[in-house]
Amino acid sequence: MSTLRIVTDIIVDSIYTLQFGISTGSTETIGPTGPTGSTGPTGSTGITGPTGEIGSTGPTGVTGITGPTGSTGPSGVTGSTGNIGPTGPAGPGVSIGGTTGQALIKVNNTDYNTTWSTLTSSSVGLGNVDNTSDANKPISIATQSALNTKVNGPLESLNDFLYGSGIDNDLTISSGTTTLSNDVYFNNLTINGTGKLSTNSYRVYVRGILDLSSAPAGAIELITTNGGNSGGTTSGTQAGPTISGTIGAGQRGNAGFAGGTAAGTAGGTSATTNTMGINPGGRGGAGGSGSGGAGGAAGGIPTLSNILLLRKYESVLQRGVVLVGGGSQGSSGGSGGGDGTAGGGSGTSGSSGGIIWIAANTINRGPSTSASAIRALGGNGGNGGTPAGGNRGGGGGGGGGSGGFIFLAYNTLTGSTVTNLLDASGGSGGNGGNGTGTGIGGNGGGNGGGGIIFTLNVGNSIYTTVVGPTSTNGTNAIGTIGGTGSSVNITTQNL
Repeated sequence: MSTLRIVTDIIVDSIYTLQFGISTGSTETIGPTGPTGSTGPTGSTGITGPTGEIGSTGPTGVTGITGPTGSTGPSGVTGSTGNIGPTGPAGPGVSIGGTTGQALIKVNNTDYNTTWSTLTSSSVGLGNVDNTSDANKPISIATQSALNTKVNGPLESLNDFLYGSGIDNDLTISSGTTTLSNDVYFNNLTINGTGKLSTNSYRVYVRGILDLSSAPAGAIELITTNGGNSGGTTSGTQAGPTISGTIGAGQRGNAGFAGGTAAGTAGGTSATTNTMGINPGGRGGAGGSGSGGAGGAAGGIPTLSNILLLRKYESVLQRGVVLVGGGSQGSSGGSGGGDGTAGGGSGTSGSSGGIIWIAANTINRGPSTSASAIRALGGNGGNGGTPAGGNRGGGGGGGGGSGGFIFLAYNTLTGSTVTNLLDASGGSGGNGGNGTGTGIGGNGGGNGGGGIIFTLNVGNSIYTTVVGPTSTNGTNAIGTIGGTGSSVNITTQNL
């Protein structure tokens, strides 16, 4: 600013002054203030000053949301029991009066309206009750009708007990199968041609003659059930007797199992209690292994308990109130191992033979009588399955059911002896299924043990008991070829 003013003075003043030096001119009036420059950068923060005084308290804020309820505290001490209230008014009580032997009865539906009364048979709903002596008591119409059909004779009472009353008259079966639904008391029974009698777990009494001189095989039988075959990789179906009549039925076979996609399933086993049999059913065969896992193990050996054996004439075959069955079912086979897809299914075991009970005064037989005319056979075990392809194991065969129990009491035999007329054979075991690829075949099932045949000649008080052989296992597989089930376990008797 000072330099500018000097130059200005030189121009305005005389050159004279310029020649002889610069002299200070008079002070000029200060011009207007220039525009404010831009703000410079903020300086560093200074030292914090001392804290000021606390201000006055602000207004109270809004109340917050109520928190959750806390847990219940412990119960307080129980207070003392209050005083007992006053006794209520007395009830109406029992009517006064009455004598010894009388009873209090209601006169009508009004409460407490009772009276003492002497009871009679009519007043207690027994108007037909009287004091008739035993000698003068009547019998029912049904009882009298049964008595009217009795055949008179010197051994009437004993024959009725042993061989029945003959109330069902004579019957001849020449074709088809007659199935019983109750115990029967024939006067005479003849079976010939293709006729058959299925006892269905009921007793057969024949007061006169049981004529089997032209009877076919199975003329008198309890129809048993074979184990179901596997359908490739599926299990064999289970079927068999489940209902008893007046005597026990056979035991139902154990179901087979479907093949495994990896390892197979072990065969099933059942325990049999309250039975007339001694020998158990056959053991199912093990399943073959596949590339994805081992085959299922063979079913276990069936167990028997509470066995009932006869040494005399007996029509009630029970343990207490429980009917005793005949024989034991087999165990099912193990299923085959797979390769990611299922191996062969296992065969179901055969059912047991059940019980045949016959008491006939006279039995007629001859050259035209077929073997096994009277039979209680164990069911055959079902075959194990063969898978369709891949590297899969075959299913094991089911075990055969054991033979049943035949009870036959008679007084007289006529005609000629028939070989193997009575048959209580055990069922055959099922064959093992074949393996595929690198898979192994399943093993064959074992046959059922032989049953029991009990015959009693009442005329000379001689009884005979035939007990069949025990079960034998089926053969093992050889490579992919499944094993073979054991054949029928023969248990027969001539008559």
